[in-house]
Amino acid sequence: MIRYVIAFVLLCGVVEARGRRHYQPSQFVGVNNMVTHIAGGGSAQQKAEIMASRNYCGHIGGGFGGGCYEGVGMSSTRDGAIRICCYWGQRQAIEIGAAQAASGMWYACVFYR
Repeated sequence: MIRYVIAFVLLCGVVEARGRRHYQPSQFVGVNNMVTHIAGGGSAQQKAEIMASRNYCGHIGGGFGGGCYEGVGMSSTRDGAIRICCYWGQRQAIEIGAAQAASGMWYACVFYR
């Protein structure tokens, strides 16, 4: 029985890995009349890609990339997903990640000081 459970878990991991898309974010995004750098491989970007691959908007876990706070958001546009993140406009953003899901929705993760 345990062999079947292990085989099932491994099969699910392979199926999930094959269904992932690599999301190539733009280098910069304009939000609220300012240009903000989007991290190209930092943990905020990785968290945004995980959320997009799962079609799930929520905190993934792990650290905050040297920051103290994290905000996550989802919207039909990249700017909208970033702007809807908790603490946006209230704290200084130190890292921003954004990724588009296969459904077309955008997911964002922002780390703040």
